[in-house]
Amino acid sequence: MLRRLLRKAARRLEDALAVDPPRATKTATDGSPADRDESLAATVERARARMREEELAAVLVYATAKDRAAVDTIRDVFAKYGETIREVDLDRDPRHFRNIAASTGVMVPPYVFVHGRHIGSDQEVAALDAENELAKILAGRLDELGPEARRMLKLRESFSDEVSLENLRDRLARGHSLSVDGIDTWLEQGEDGPVLFHMGRPHRGDDVERILTSIVEDAAAERIEVRFHVDPDVRIGGP
Repeated sequence: MLRRLLRKAARRLEDALAVDPPRATKTATDGSPADRDESLAATVERARARMREEELAAVLVYATAKDRAAVDTIRDVFAKYGETIREVDLDRDPRHFRNIAASTGVMVPPYVFVHGRHIGSDQEVAALDAENELAKILAGRLDELGPEARRMLKLRESFSDEVSLENLRDRLARGHSLSVDGIDTWLEQGEDGPVLFHMGRPHRGDDVERILTSIVEDAAAERIEVRFHVDPDVRIGGP
């Protein structure tokens, strides 16, 4: 963990130095090692100060000159919550631009970060504000966000992998599937109720509960191996 943090800090300092390189100074001893060391030390300190500012900012907006109208919209929205945005000019930092695009999967700025989490652009900020979700994000109450806001922030729910009857019912109802000794088991909604597909065959009615009970018992006795797979786009028996 410490090694990863040190590598991350080193990369951030390197990026900051790329934005603000050492400035040439002309003195009576121009070009001397002492002058170069002083210039480099001043640059490093400016880079560190920039990093500290970014760490302290609740709302960071990375943008280019072409994004001025979008940035103004973002600033106006956050002003309603008493938040002042910290803007970073990507025109001065092409490498930072590439890094953010790669990490977010979004190629077009502006990029809005709240408490270090990417939440989208001006369009997502406006949508979150309209749905009364932005205040929750600013307060760090992500567990209170609705489904659409969670989708925007790419938040994933965590689920138990316990092989119990209750958990099997819940996970299958959410559209998740099971791998039982490498063979998929899943639930679909049929005209006459849920249909469980297990070992290549459909099962209905009382057979569904019997098979789930058998899976739990066989897993407890270590006669089978059960793994869960998540498919968040499907939901059986509920919203």
